[in-house]
Amino acid sequence: MPRSLLAISIIALFLAVSCSGMHPPTLDDDFIDTYDFELRECAADTIMALEKALRAEADDPELFRMLAVCYRAAGTPESRLRSMNAIDRAIELDPDNPSYHVERGLTLYARQFTGSACRSLERAIDLDPGCFQAWYHRGRIEKDLYLKNMCSDRRLDDAIKYYRRANNIYGRHEETLFDLGLLNYLKERFDVCAGCARTGAEYYPESYRFRLLSACVALHRTRFETAGAEFESALALMDGETRYMYEDVSLLLPIDERDAYQNFDERNRADFNRKFWIMNDPTPATALNERRFEHYIRIFLTESLLTNERLGLDGIETARGRALVSYGLPPSILLDIGSGLDGSFVVWTYIHGDKMFLLFFQDEFLSGNYHIPIDPRFHDYAMITEGILQNIKQMYTFPIEYGYMPVSVENVQFRGTGDETRVDLALAIPDSTLDFRDAEYELDFTLFDNDWKIFLTEKIFFDPDTLHRFEKTSVVWCVFPFSIELPPLQLESSFALEIIGGRPPGRAVYRSPLTILDLSGGHLSLSGIRFSLQDEDGTCTALVDPLPSYETGSSLCISYEIYNLKRNEENLARYRLTWSVTSSSGRDGPSGTWAWITASVRDSRPEPHVYILSSIEQSTDATATSDAMMLDASSLEPGMYMFMLEIEDLVAGFRVFGKRSFKIIPRTGS
Repeated sequence: MPRSLLAISIIALFLAVSCSGMHPPTLDDDFIDTYDFELRECAADTIMALEKALRAEADDPELFRMLAVCYRAAGTPESRLRSMNAIDRAIELDPDNPSYHVERGLTLYARQFTGSACRSLERAIDLDPGCFQAWYHRGRIEKDLYLKNMCSDRRLDDAIKYYRRANNIYGRHEETLFDLGLLNYLKERFDVCAGCARTGAEYYPESYRFRLLSACVALHRTRFETAGAEFESALALMDGETRYMYEDVSLLLPIDERDAYQNFDERNRADFNRKFWIMNDPTPATALNERRFEHYIRIFLTESLLTNERLGLDGIETARGRALVSYGLPPSILLDIGSGLDGSFVVWTYIHGDKMFLLFFQDEFLSGNYHIPIDPRFHDYAMITEGILQNIKQMYTFPIEYGYMPVSVENVQFRGTGDETRVDLALAIPDSTLDFRDAEYELDFTLFDNDWKIFLTEKIFFDPDTLHRFEKTSVVWCVFPFSIELPPLQLESSFALEIIGGRPPGRAVYRSPLTILDLSGGHLSLSGIRFSLQDEDGTCTALVDPLPSYETGSSLCISYEIYNLKRNEENLARYRLTWSVTSSSGRDGPSGTWAWITASVRDSRPEPHVYILSSIEQSTDATATSDAMMLDASSLEPGMYMFMLEIEDLVAGFRVFGKRSFKIIPRTGS
């Protein structure tokens, strides 16, 4: 062959034919070699050069193979027919060359002659059992057929079998490693999946898909820290468009909020996402959000299983993709082929609590795109499916099921070291829910600022055997006290805590707003009001009472601290304390405030009834002092009450106020 023609033939291996309006599109996987579809300007000239070379070398099978490849790249029915003619001629000239049979199989598969394509690839395998491309494309076809409706376990097993043979021949092929790992994940062969992910990440460190495969396995094994690290690595490797797809939470929002979300700029969307996942964190006290991780896995599976490049479908935009993002892969998928004229149905079956619901998707146009039916004859199926997708909230697997562990939490703030504010917290847990068999419990505490940014995190371990026990409401409780110190920021914040431990594991989760007090500086300040636990003999302890509920006839231990009193010319600070017990609605916080405001607007807010009132003047030679009292609540009937405290600095003329609610309950047995 002349050198000029040989050069032209080599170029043909890397160029595709220019053709507008290709149906269906030509994909990289339609070729043994990788093609850059941006370089098409010279493709027509290349074909002309090959045809000219064949007039001189009519018996050269390699020239016919190259011509077949170039024709197939055009992607039109006519060009694919010409590709078949060219590759058939190459096989006629050299029938024992396995690569020619692979090329023929790829052309047939591009023309959707699946059975004939498989026979050509199997012929290549018969000729050369070590032909990697034949095994790989045979596995690829079985994978595509399985993913069409995900109903045939035989297709899935065959795809894994062929990919495994391809991987044994050449263990560094990216698509083989990824598909082999993904399909084994679907079969719940997690060790194999993890092995493919590790190998793929080693050979292709810039590929985010292998990181996501590793994350899938780690999350399934509840190794949340490992999963989180893999997700962060994967996100860092993604381009902007792909990362946006993973971070987009619009499908998790109510329909009327999605348009507003889509119109956010990048900065506002990122801020919304951050707050969304904090508010939708089932374990808010920990740095890990298992629900966000599961969302990432669902996006990954939607992208990997439901994207169809030939049909121009992104998995996330399909009806099945919406379902997968909301509810995960279904435990059961049923196939109903129907009459064959209307298109088959797949029915995704889910269990929601003690009920089951079904989603119906139809291949209405016989294209492989299963969507919500639009034919009026199947209106009921469409209404059922759309109604579920719009009205049943997302379902998640993680965090894993824990035993229920109730917890009650109270906090009181005092001046801490220097100008710091010390928050004393007390947690009450029924001893019946704790495991005392040498079990260690973990407590995670997280404080958020008013913009839901993490301000502080603490991890504490405790042994139930070391906890103080007390009995209240006919239940024996264990109390765990701990303290944190914070800068005096006068900040509206909130905290979350989570306790996990025991065998089998139990879990308690608690959230609450927290206004951090500024007890430093020169202004008159009042600490929080502490209700304390009592010993068996009735002596007040220093432990914050985490359950401020008291039986009729009880006495209450109350203490507080006063800071920054002014002294007179005699170097004495004088102050008046006035305290009262009033009725309370029992609805503190935003809901209680709103009810109070509403009642005030209607002029229907009842004045609280004052049950106990006392006022006394005190003096001290210090600028800070602490007071304690035993309140006799025997005159109070069962109900909600508020302890109100006013401190008036008689030297400076300033006042501060404090309050704390408590409950009186009927005496046990009465």
